Amino acid sequence: NNKKYISSELVSERATAFIFEKIISASVGHNKPFVIQILSIWDGVGKTATAERLSEFLNKRGFSVHMLNVSEGLNSQNNNNMSENHSDIMMDYYKCADYNELIGDVYNSYDYIISVIPAISQGIGNSILITKADISFVVYAANLTWTSADQFNTDKLKNIIKLNLYAVLTSALPENLEEIYGDIPKKRSKMRILIKKLLKRFV
Repeated sequence: NNKKYISSELVSERATAFIFEKIISASVGHNKPFVIQILSIWDGVGKTATAERLSEFLNKRGFSVHMLNVSEGLNSQNNNNMSENHSDIMMDYYKCADYNELIGDVYNSYDYIISVIPAISQGIGNSILITKADISFVVYAANLTWTSADQFNTDKLKNIIKLNLYAVLTSALPENLEEIYGDIPKKRSKMRILIKKLLKRFV
């Protein structure tokens, strides 16, 4: 059984590369910054991890990135653990009409802006702002059961965000990954590595 030896790093890299292809395609002829929005129906499905991987992917390729995690601010507020900076982000998020206004003077300093939006199940805090992103990715956990609430909130997003709206699946079963990404090299267990070394001595 090789499932647990599938390289999660390689899977993440390939998934992020697919996202990057969508971004490059949508950003042709677009002036900087290009605003990327990461959303979800529920908390805990991997929005922040997706945004961080994408930010790292872009940075490695020489692009400047500003990441704004509005979702983190809201979660801190719900846990009564919100910093002053997060408080300011949340106040601005609810009242700003576009990302230029939300981010301020440094807006034009970056190639890409990645905005992580609070879970839609908690309500769409700013239905005007979320239409201003250049591309939006809705993160779903593949290991969760699809419900009528998922469908309702997805339809609501589709009615608001008309262009460049895509889905990202996290927590997919390993046996399904090669159908999407092709052959995925496996991590070798210590036992397999040891056996291979021993066999080489007799060749």
